[in-house]
Amino acid sequence: MADQVIKEKQQQYNIVNYFKNTPKYGGKRDKPYSCPDNLSPSMQQVEKPARLVNLDSSLSDSCVPYSDSTENIISSVDKETVFKVSDVVCATLKNQEFMDSIIPLITEKVIEMVKPNIVQIVDECMQPHSLSIKHNKDALILKDVELNKYKEEMKMLKTKLDKVEVRIEEQEQYSRRTSLRFHNVPAPTDVNGDIIKPINTDVLVLSICNENLNLNLDTRDIGRSHPIGEIKMAKLPSLYASCHTVRDN
Repeated sequence: MADQVIKEKQQQYNIVNYFKNTPKYGGKRDKPYSCPDNLSPSMQQVEKPARLVNLDSSLSDSCVPYSDSTENIISSVDKETVFKVSDVVCATLKNQEFMDSIIPLITEKVIEMVKPNIVQIVDECMQPHSLSIKHNKDALILKDVELNKYKEEMKMLKTKLDKVEVRIEEQEQYSRRTSLRFHNVPAPTDVNGDIIKPINTDVLVLSICNENLNLNLDTRDIGRSHPIGEIKMAKLPSLYASCHTVRDN
């Protein structure tokens, strides 16, 4: 009877010692008994591993007595938390706080990686056009200088044109003050009704001014006079006369 008790205690000690010395993580585990041979290595890794307990040689093939301590040890092993890698990855990617913190880091690293290549590509694309761009830029600078020159010339010409227009306006005003024009003036004729030529237009102007307008003018007041247009029906279409001003005298 005493030998049986000692043997049971020895078996319990061997079982406890085995579970204590067996690592929970790390190390290559034996292929699970329930895993089919046709599964890929990645699928076999994510399956829940099965612990195969190899009893010590001292236990031989005898049956291990069931006791409270053995039940506690086996229970703790069964309750060990084992996660699938795919579940861990999916849960991590669904964590918004984790994604918000890691995305800026990933973005920064990607930019650091691709920026030199982008700069190089842009430089290579721009290189064939650099000479043409420089040539066109120099041509534009010369055109700007020439355009500014023409602008200054146009400004000077406009100033001269303004002065000419002022002088023309003054001349027109002066001409209106010192010139007379008469229409349908009868031409002088002889006893036979023929027009006397050359026509003395100064006499005609003085006759109209003194007889019809009650003025007192003489030939000294008239600068020049002449008919305008062809004579029709013994009448002058228009008679022009420019008079001297007091200032001219």
